[in-house]
Amino acid sequence: SRSRSGRYKFPSEIKNYSQIHKTAFELTRTALKEPLKYDKTGDYKRIAKSNGIDHMAGIERTFFGGVRRTSAVADATNPSDICRRGYSGGLKWFLQQWELGSVAAGGAFEYGQANVSAQTDYVTFTNKRIIKLGCLTITKTTFNLLMTRLFERTNNSSWDKLCLCGPEYLGMVAEVFEKQMQFTSLRDEGFDGFNFKLVRHASNAGEVYYKQHPLFTSPEMRRSAYYIDLGYLKYRPVKDSDTDIQSGIQENDADKRKDQWLTECSFEIPYPEAHMYVEDLGGITL
Repeated sequence: SRSRSGRYKFPSEIKNYSQIHKTAFELTRTALKEPLKYDKTGDYKRIAKSNGIDHMAGIERTFFGGVRRTSAVADATNPSDICRRGYSGGLKWFLQQWELGSVAAGGAFEYGQANVSAQTDYVTFTNKRIIKLGCLTITKTTFNLLMTRLFERTNNSSWDKLCLCGPEYLGMVAEVFEKQMQFTSLRDEGFDGFNFKLVRHASNAGEVYYKQHPLFTSPEMRRSAYYIDLGYLKYRPVKDSDTDIQSGIQENDADKRKDQWLTECSFEIPYPEAHMYVEDLGGITL
């Protein structure tokens, strides 16, 4: 005659730390004033741009491989003052916490699932999101299975995700799925024909857009890839601390100018299971 007692379900409180990123650069007063042949205003713009690229690359490295933690460090100008230094957790760190599943298993959050971090059978254990292949060649069927796992949680009505990968990973995927790829073509001059650039792979589970990442040329990343659901990823700068140049930070009597790129930010990754990391793909066979 009446409804049963209600059910209480408290959400997991997922937290990340903000991290301060600084990239300083300086020029002497003479270098600032001296007119140069390639830039009459001096060398400041080139130096600022070069350091800005390094600064943004550092933030990207934190996004992929950052480990969430804090440490107590002595202030550089007053060693008796102890400061808190925070580090942001990146995408791989959140995937590791997802696979640990609970605080009891050593994870940082309660995801309410069994610990699968030590499992290597990614076919049987469907919650695996870190796929370490060890240069193993897999079949096209297995690759399609991984794409199905990737789209089990998706925050996009168009059902698409972004794959940032190394050059060899992209080459192996393009070779086996060349007839299923959509591409753009650019016409060269003369008789060079056409150059093709891979854009999208349409799988049965959803569409994946591929982009070779410029930072993924190191040996451990050339055959690896991050699959990212952009709908479940947010960049969170601290108020009034998004990327900008902080100028004039040199000492008052210094015969130079010192500026720095400054960012304090964090990353919000509410559902790690919507993403995937594939490491050391050896190849894909039909």
